[in-house]
Amino acid sequence: MKCLRIILFCFILFSLIFVTSPLVAFGQESLWETFPPMPIARADYTGNAVGDKVYLIQGFDAWQNFTVYDAITENYTELATPPYIADHTASAVHNGKIYVAGGCFYATPCSNFAVYDIATNTWANLPNMPEASWAPTAQIVGDDFFVIGGNPSFFTCQKYNIPSNTWSLCASMPTGREHLSSAVFENKIYVINGRGGVSVGDATANEVYDPITNSWEILADKPTAMDGGWGGVFNNKIYVIGGGDPLTGANEWYDPVSDTWTAGPDLEPFRHGLVCEPVLSKIYCFGGGLVNDGGSSTLVDVFDANSFVPGNCMPPGSGDWMITQSCILESSTSTPGNVIIQNGVVLTVPNGLTLDIDFTNFGLNVNSGGGVLIKNGGKIT
Repeated sequence: MKCLRIILFCFILFSLIFVTSPLVAFGQESLWETFPPMPIARADYTGNAVGDKVYLIQGFDAWQNFTVYDAITENYTELATPPYIADHTASAVHNGKIYVAGGCFYATPCSNFAVYDIATNTWANLPNMPEASWAPTAQIVGDDFFVIGGNPSFFTCQKYNIPSNTWSLCASMPTGREHLSSAVFENKIYVINGRGGVSVGDATANEVYDPITNSWEILADKPTAMDGGWGGVFNNKIYVIGGGDPLTGANEWYDPVSDTWTAGPDLEPFRHGLVCEPVLSKIYCFGGGLVNDGGSSTLVDVFDANSFVPGNCMPPGSGDWMITQSCILESSTSTPGNVIIQNGVVLTVPNGLTLDIDFTNFGLNVNSGGGVLIKNGGKIT
């Protein structure tokens, strides 16, 4: 038994050293698929899906480029040139038109606002925003286009009413941020992560804006602090993928009903300032910076979110824990018996969580091809 404990200790020690690397190991990587690269490198930009197509708008190293990706044919087509040079813009789609606001060139904020008509492949300038904003986020609810946060506005919420062609200010965001992510769920705007404003470094803030009451509510913090990630809705969950400071491939989703977060397999390589969009029942991620505040890329990776089942990753109330499907530990816990990991299966222990095994009486048994992935900050004791 002493020999077994020594072997287990060595295995766990190896795991602790190995998994401080940000790589996704073993069976988890199969949920991400690498696609052929984009024709033009991009980072810190905006984009939107319409049907089976993803519109990729400007950004670092593509300041005046506008390209559409067809997920059916896997082809890229350049479209009409945007009316102003920009990176760090924000956009949203309404009735066949893409509204693009703010950003501008190398951290110089602007108040520019334009609209692209998909049917005619043409751009038109619209009235400028009341306040300039670099690296904000944008969403549409009803007939209103919202621009939230950004530098130097940070806390500001600006609303453009499409039918009346007019701007107004809405209630300020509780946590001032730029490089933030957002998504619309049931006509409310969820604003997540970001940096700047009242936060020191990156924020874990998760706040929701209700356009009807013009009010904000503070929700459960996101597990990973970062900025420059993508946010969007897929299968009634709000996904946030990637980000920077430091670079991360964190792939986490929020359940607005239960106010809880779940972690999935990381995006590789880590990057910030990317665009992801749900297309063909998967999440397509394009470009992004490979270093903080720079490093545009042509990378394209696709996440098969429907094939990942995060639940039921907790030991039983008694007896051995037989793990038959790759999963991510949901909370710190103790095991009542042996932990047995089947062939080809991976148990992931996330940052901040601890799996306590009584090695005096029980063991950690990993079958051929299986493994344990311990994220930096996770523990097995």
